[in-house]
Amino acid sequence: MPFAGRYAWTAAVDRWIGYLTEPLAAVLLVVEVAILAAGVFSRYVMHNALVWTDEVATILLLWLAMLGAVSAYRRREHIRLTAIVRRVRPDTASLMEVISAVVVAIFALELFPASRVFLIQEQTDMTPCWHSTFDIVASIVFALIAFLVISVLRLVERRRSRSRS
Repeated sequence: MPFAGRYAWTAAVDRWIGYLTEPLAAVLLVVEVAILAAGVFSRYVMHNALVWTDEVATILLLWLAMLGAVSAYRRREHIRLTAIVRRVRPDTASLMEVISAVVVAIFALELFPASRVFLIQEQTDMTPCWHSTFDIVASIVFALIAFLVISVLRLVERRRSRSRS
């Protein structure tokens, strides 16, 4: 657990993010597999394609990607330069963690206004089967908010651990 033994509220928020994203991602993965299997079965066995399966599978894939990225970032398993971090001294690695959290927070803050505008625009956009692209863009906005919250939690915890030293 990323925030064990630290502020109770940061650990609670971190757990809440985990409880929200990880079971949802697991359910979406099962639904994704079922929808893709139904699409393949209908197309190749029944010779009558279900037109909605590709579109819904694409939407679920984007949600899975965003939820997976949030979960990986929360667990500190997201793609990063681990080879460099492993080769530096612990104090340098600690500084790199702080820089990483700040960069992610700035990235999320920078993208959020444009994503919000895009989300509002997509409320009226329609797809052939799903009828709204709002759900697609909502995954990006959700991930940006989660990245920002996790980054702030890390910075708060880093500040507390430095003040104890």
